[in-house]
Amino acid sequence: MYAYVGNDLVVRLVGAQAVNLSTGVATYLTGAATVQFRIQTAAYVDVAGETWPQAMSYIAGSEGNFLGVVRNDVALQAGVAYRFIATVDAGPDQHGTWDIPLPVLTRH
Repeated sequence: MYAYVGNDLVVRLVGAQAVNLSTGVATYLTGAATVQFRIQTAAYVDVAGETWPQAMSYIAGSEGNFLGVVRNDVALQAGVAYRFIATVDAGPDQHGTWDIPLPVLTRH
């Protein structure tokens, strides 16, 4: 995943799963899950220009795929280290966090 300065960015969480703690069986998340994301600095501080967290939408019929949008007015700078942080609540004992590096580039 990359972001470009001055552009809207579609972020995707692909193949998100929850594990049943009783059986150990993994299942793909559905639209019943609440999935949110935020963009943070390397020091885990929210980036200015948006109210965080933002909701991600489930792609109907998919196997755990969700989409979100980072608007171009979010204060991202090329060459600075950022984090894409997604959190999931899919019910009792089904909570998760994804913490993914987000490089930011300048489009040429």
